[in-house]
Amino acid sequence: MPTRFLRKAICLSLVLGLTLPTRPATGGQQAIGQIISSSGASVGGVPVPGPGTVLAGDTLSTDKIGSALVKISASTQLNLAGGTTVNLTNPSGHPLARISSGILLAETDASDSLNIETPRCRIAPAQPGKVSYLVSVSPDGSSTITARHGPALVTEITSGRRNTLPEGDTEACAAPPSPVLEQEREEAKPAPSEPAGQATPHPVATHQGSSAILILVAVGAAAGVGVAVGAGGGGSGPASPSAP
Repeated sequence: MPTRFLRKAICLSLVLGLTLPTRPATGGQQAIGQIISSSGASVGGVPVPGPGTVLAGDTLSTDKIGSALVKISASTQLNLAGGTTVNLTNPSGHPLARISSGILLAETDASDSLNIETPRCRIAPAQPGKVSYLVSVSPDGSSTITARHGPALVTEITSGRRNTLPEGDTEACAAPPSPVLEQEREEAKPAPSEPAGQATPHPVATHQGSSAILILVAVGAAAGVGVAVGAGGGGSGPASPSAP
């Protein structure tokens, strides 16, 4: 009798082991959430065949026509659209989703339930209660945040400046500074022993013909359009679009 019971227990364990989703050894990694459904999704470059566990440090990606739904808790979830890449971590016990490209819809009910981070800004609920916001990141690193339900708190990572985005409003976060542009700015600075007014200027075209005048007029008009567009933006927060 005991032998028969032991055999049944072993068989049941084997069946469960074959049917439940498996993951490699976690090495102490903490589970952040569950992939409820997915299509064309992968974790760390490995295709996701169905439901599974998301661990701290995992990078979840979807192909151009893919999607994924990740449940963080009973009231917190992420919806990834096609062409989206998100890294999920859990610093200080608070889930954080860093989106580097694509579009995601986040739904949560408290700032300690889930924060979203783009290359330039961090997004969190501005007050307790159910909130949802749509976040998109372009290939150049610029991002757009729309508060779909409830207000969102948008913080510029480098400066720490904050802005509350009202429900229904949209705000843009400029792309991080280009390393090439930063190098050019450093090269344009005068040497420490050289007076600021005597810095060696970059070569400038000296053509004074009618074509040069037309170019200056076009640049001035484009600048005027840029200012008008910026004035009509959704939010007035710290992370407004800026020209390189």
